[in-house]
Amino acid sequence: MTLPNFLVVGANRAGTTAMHSFLAEHPDIYMSGLKEPSFFALFGQRPDATLRDSAFFSNQMVHTLEAYEALFSEAGGHKAIGESSTAYLPHPHVPTRIKSHLPAVRVIAILRDPADRAFSNYSLYRQLGLERANTFRKSLVPPPAWTHDPNGFGDRYVSRGFYASAVQRYHETFGRERVRIYLYEDWTTRPRDVLKDVFRFLEIDDYFVLDVSPRLNEASRSPLLASVLHRLGPPNAKGDPPRFVGFLRRLNRRQLLPADRRMLVDVYREDVIALQTLIDRDLSAWLCS
Repeated sequence: MTLPNFLVVGANRAGTTAMHSFLAEHPDIYMSGLKEPSFFALFGQRPDATLRDSAFFSNQMVHTLEAYEALFSEAGGHKAIGESSTAYLPHPHVPTRIKSHLPAVRVIAILRDPADRAFSNYSLYRQLGLERANTFRKSLVPPPAWTHDPNGFGDRYVSRGFYASAVQRYHETFGRERVRIYLYEDWTTRPRDVLKDVFRFLEIDDYFVLDVSPRLNEASRSPLLASVLHRLGPPNAKGDPPRFVGFLRRLNRRQLLPADRRMLVDVYREDVIALQTLIDRDLSAWLCS
């Protein structure tokens, strides 16, 4: 039986799709062909109302151990075997579930400014037709659901940005030495440095070099929309994209309104301050409104 020895657990909308893709190119790494199997979040249950967007994403979720094992049936002699599921970060019971099956697993997470992450999540769901509210503020559920959600999925956007308790759970369950936390800012500006550190963390060849820049710039926004733009948007004779592609790119660069950012900064302030101590990083930029 072959199972992962490392997991990329999130956060969602923080570059995990790009990281999954890049890691899969390393000859010592086997990444599951399916991203977001979410097995340890489902843990024997089929996707249902506890995953608000399950009707859209259920085809890529794995809810049995047999199906999960099958994801790694071709892992062969790879030194590092992994999968990426962003549902694992906010769910309070996932770390202990993971440890029951993968006691020596290594854990990787990329954390993004929670205000930007929440808005990016909203923008993606608007693009996919999963969100009807035409403004971010209208999409938000009442505040109690932001922090008091036993499954970590009740609120689509805000509740997934409280990282401190999630990081603390992984530290306590696996030990700090088996948990690697990266910031989205580092991932998007110094991707090669981050990947080199990941390779060292996984104890594999860290001299392997990937060409990351062009793809990372697209994937850091919307992986799905980036794929559409890549396929449908060849430049014209002047080097400009077709008009409809330009419109889609502008749509993909929606901006968080200043008033909404101020509101989110206040919501996340205590959590960001706690996270700074947990990961020993200056996160003051996340508190700027």
